[in-house]
Amino acid sequence: MYSLRIGTYDDLPDVLELAEELFNTSVYRKFHKFDKSRIASLYLESLTKPQDEICTVLLTKDGNTVGFITMVAQPAAFSDAFIAAEMGFFIREEERNYSSIKRLQEAFYYWAKRIGCSSLIQGKINQDSNPETFKIRRI
Repeated sequence: MYSLRIGTYDDLPDVLELAEELFNTSVYRKFHKFDKSRIASLYLESLTKPQDEICTVLLTKDGNTVGFITMVAQPAAFSDAFIAAEMGFFIREEERNYSSIKRLQEAFYYWAKRIGCSSLIQGKINQDSNPETFKIRRI
């Protein structure tokens, strides 16, 4: 039913639409304006940089993009370990269910593990969540 794949240049319009939907349902809309050019730049960066630095995985259903996760790896602040963090995680409301959420979360976990991260950081996955609320998971 759901499938995952790495994003391509052709997916930019879908990613921009999903990112704007994410923004419009988040607490960030109260403090910032949506910057489509910034999102486009970040997405294109995920296509041109090595996938062990930044990667965008798309969730599709019946050929339509219904979700995404953009993941980055970076050195930890207090050690020489690498950590993985999500910069964007979104699934269209009508497609949010155990299966779709699990698919993107597993993509994040296995990507981080494959590139040697020791832990991953993910924001809360609900509407209007506090941007300071996140979870850290040891790999």
